[in-house]
Amino acid sequence: MKQLIVFFMLVSGTVSAQWINKTSGNDFDGRFRRSYVESKSGDSIFILEEDPEDYPNPFMEIFLGYVCDDETSIQIALTVNGQVYVYDFLGHAIRGSKSYLIGTMWDGNFGKHFKIATKMSVRVHQQHCEITDKVFNMAGSAAALKFVTRK
Repeated sequence: MKQLIVFFMLVSGTVSAQWINKTSGNDFDGRFRRSYVESKSGDSIFILEEDPEDYPNPFMEIFLGYVCDDETSIQIALTVNGQVYVYDFLGHAIRGSKSYLIGTMWDGNFGKHFKIATKMSVRVHQQHCEITDKVFNMAGSAAALKFVTRK
């Protein structure tokens, strides 16, 4: 069911590339909150979603439409006041190998920078495909994080 929701979000993406907040749910997972933003190229989505196992820290996901490796290195570069801060993650393939679950890392500077960044660049290092770079507009990222964490 979540795959269908993500597919629908990809097909009905917004032109403005602003964060969109949604409350979803089903009989198996209950109700949950998610926020997402489409890449500037319009072919990927970056998702924040409630994680009941690590509440209030949401997990992050990048929906590419395809993945080549089961596990891969992912870098997130956040631009804050012209300064770029790079963070390293390990991504795990999910959703029928269409996206990578990035996990959570909201302690320290990452969470602070995520809320005030103007741009986010995501680099996916896939060994069996080319390196994939995606750029996202971060306008409204603090509100998106607040919506998902209910803080």
